[in-house]
Amino acid sequence: MYSVCLPLPPNIHPIHQRTTVRSSFSPSPSHQMSIEEILCQIFTLTTAGHETTSMALTWTLYTLAKSPVEQRRLRDAIRSIPYPPTMNMNIETTSQLPDELYEQILHLPYLDQVIRESLRLHSPASSTMRISTTTDIIPTSEPWIGRDGEERKGIEVRKGDIIFVPISAVNRNKRIWGEDAGEFRYMLFGRSMWALENE
Repeated sequence: MYSVCLPLPPNIHPIHQRTTVRSSFSPSPSHQMSIEEILCQIFTLTTAGHETTSMALTWTLYTLAKSPVEQRRLRDAIRSIPYPPTMNMNIETTSQLPDELYEQILHLPYLDQVIRESLRLHSPASSTMRISTTTDIIPTSEPWIGRDGEERKGIEVRKGDIIFVPISAVNRNKRIWGEDAGEFRYMLFGRSMWALENE
């Protein structure tokens, strides 16, 4: 419903954005990104993909450096994963990791919690925009009063409207996260993304 393509070439129409590039590996064609959707993402992948990754890693390491208890706990969790007996210890990239070990790292709940909390506190992208591809109503968590004095439970958007999403403001909103929203609290994400995906 909301496209990420802000300026679009004249021959490409706004298309609903899939949640992740990983969806292209889905065996179901309906879950895969179309060629037009991939073209819409090229700008993001080439201009933001590498810097946002390095920023996220930098802030995560900085956060762990300021939180020695969590740093030690994460290190112990990673070190608790047994190495396969046939593993080559001179690997240089993650692509050389044995599949079994790689899967265990990906499914490590505490690592997932730390990364999610670091991204909440230090989002590499402080904001983003979307273009509505249809007229709709975005529901709000609480009713609000419009200029006409009428109570509303959503925000009306028209096709073509630009929607600004203040990621950093939402991620540190005390009404959502509590009074200590500016503090590192890995326990906010007590259920890993992998567990949620497999429910």
